[in-house]
Amino acid sequence: MRQQKISDADTSFRKLLENLRYKACTAEDIAFCRSLISAEIPGRQCIGDNDFRNISIITGRNIHKDEINRLGAIRFANETGQTLVDFFSEDSTKTNNKSNSIDKQGRHIANISDELQASLWDQPPSSTDKLISGKLSLCIGLPVMIRANFATELCITKGQEGHVHGWQSTKGTKGQRILDTLFVKLENPPSNVQFEGLPQNVVPLTRSSTTIKASLPNDDSVIISRSQVEVLVNFAMTDFASQGKTRPKNPVDLNNLQTHQAYYTALSRSSTAEGTIILQGFDTNKMTGGASGALRQEFREIELLDEITNLRYQGKLHKSVTGNVRNHLIKGFREWKGYQYIPKNVHKSIRWTNKDPLNEGEIQELKWKIVEKQKMKTGGQSIQKKVHTEPKTTNSLKQKLSMKAFIHDKNDVDGQPANKRKCLQLDNRDQVHRHLAPSGPRWMNNSCAYDASFVILYSLFSRDEDRWTTHFQNFENETLVNILEEFKMLLRNDITFEQARDHIREALEVEEYNYFRVGHFTSLMTLWDHILRTRVPIYLSYHQCENRHKDRVHYTNSAAYSLGVNAGRCTIMSQCFTPQPELSPRVCRFCSGDISIYKEIVKAQPLLAIDFAGHKIQIEHQISIKIEDLEFTYSLCGIVYYGNNHFTARIILHDGSIWFHDGITTGQTSIYMGSLTLNCPDLNICRGKDASLALYSLN
Repeated sequence: MRQQKISDADTSFRKLLENLRYKACTAEDIAFCRSLISAEIPGRQCIGDNDFRNISIITGRNIHKDEINRLGAIRFANETGQTLVDFFSEDSTKTNNKSNSIDKQGRHIANISDELQASLWDQPPSSTDKLISGKLSLCIGLPVMIRANFATELCITKGQEGHVHGWQSTKGTKGQRILDTLFVKLENPPSNVQFEGLPQNVVPLTRSSTTIKASLPNDDSVIISRSQVEVLVNFAMTDFASQGKTRPKNPVDLNNLQTHQAYYTALSRSSTAEGTIILQGFDTNKMTGGASGALRQEFREIELLDEITNLRYQGKLHKSVTGNVRNHLIKGFREWKGYQYIPKNVHKSIRWTNKDPLNEGEIQELKWKIVEKQKMKTGGQSIQKKVHTEPKTTNSLKQKLSMKAFIHDKNDVDGQPANKRKCLQLDNRDQVHRHLAPSGPRWMNNSCAYDASFVILYSLFSRDEDRWTTHFQNFENETLVNILEEFKMLLRNDITFEQARDHIREALEVEEYNYFRVGHFTSLMTLWDHILRTRVPIYLSYHQCENRHKDRVHYTNSAAYSLGVNAGRCTIMSQCFTPQPELSPRVCRFCSGDISIYKEIVKAQPLLAIDFAGHKIQIEHQISIKIEDLEFTYSLCGIVYYGNNHFTARIILHDGSIWFHDGITTGQTSIYMGSLTLNCPDLNICRGKDASLALYSLN
């Protein structure tokens, strides 16, 4: 909760929110909530009061938000003595066909007529799937909300609020006025931002091109490319967009919110009860009656896990309460405390009784087993591919791999730009990939961990598509399957490298939000552990004493390997894969003897990612790993470097040539840096950054 005061009203407000979370509001809660409804009577707050003037209203539907924003902009311009200036989008078709076509997403049109264009401009932002406005009506000081993560490190993020400070405009292809740059003064940013030549916290926003599905008044849908500055007028926002905000003044429209969770989200944005106002009536049935059984079960388990965590922190948790999954932990805890034990702070609406017991989930033992890969059927059956419905951003920097490549001058030392470059024109794709500098994505929104990783992976894939398609599929890893599909479209020039990276990044965010949030820094080892995860065990670790008692056997099903403590005694990479037990501070539970920790690889994979974990070890061009009686040889294919909060990469091709990529400085291309066999640079350091991870491929 975000409440910052302790008045009687704030106490009642906190009680309301606590009960609302469980859909268990009392008559007193309902009465207090009704006292917050806007009214033009003495002693009550009104939405027309100066305190709530120009404050964004939380509502439930985008169509209502659009109308509030339209009316709010007109009112604001009238009150400030200004005239709204209309800035139109630059719309274009997304097909090269001369006739219209229809797919599941909508109708692809061959051209946009003047009549159709006028209709597209007149539709509200909610008529498009990405909420990008066809017409922005702006004036100085108008409240706006940024709708894209332009630069998270500069506080130019999706959901950031601000006011129009100024603009630069130009003419579009149809003679319409379009924005070139919009200057926005950020409102209460996390940190102050200063651009040269601009006041503090004033930031420039430029147009971006995005493929969207636009709905027309006749319920038809068309697929177009829209170029527009991604901001919206901000006199209203949805409950979804309000998440994460703390609002001293919080006007809300509960009437059109769909669930008690939405009610809770909207009301809990308030920092005080005094700053909360409700526009109209609301449905009390959405606030009472109790949560669903599944949600109540989830809340109960969370309360028990919270109690377990608290007792463990205090050192009061019994040693029998262990487990790798929640069901094991909860079962062990209830066996220790008793099945009727309820932590003291559990809300009364989710307390369990004999009539309403806490149901324990079925516990299944997790056992490793080898799953044989089934042969893919190709005769008469097509393989269903993932279809991306997200917009595909296009810009003038689109790759043209099959047309042109840059070969750097021989005087280009240590990746410094040469004075002259030779342009090589080739038509055959195989010839292009044999001579082409590895391509990569331009940096955006803290993407460097992905940029450095994907430029190495794509270099392997693009030079032997059939081989790496098979390898990626054999991992049986959904993330690698997504990467494979994106790389195939990239190889056909259907999308840019930036689009491929962003599609993968967005999919990872959906799958593992806590680790791969778009716009946030990413752990390189966590990323590779996710990419190279497979269904079969790859690494084995276990504890063994001098009397050969074995304990704590653990398998890891990922081909991403982090060097252990003993790696500090190694001088070259291959020594790290020679069995070297690490001494453990524990003693054997069978004989009390000293314990050593053993680690070994039990299955060879086509790719091996080795995280240095801070160790300084000479990187070898090839390493050999012995598994049982077989020896497998791996060749170095890439290195990721880290320093000054930024990742870069070196790509090693099959001919031994070394290329450098940095999404910020080299952009979409790579710079030649020598060869493993001739003028080989120090592989452990690159431009002031230390090697963080090496990638090897199986010969």
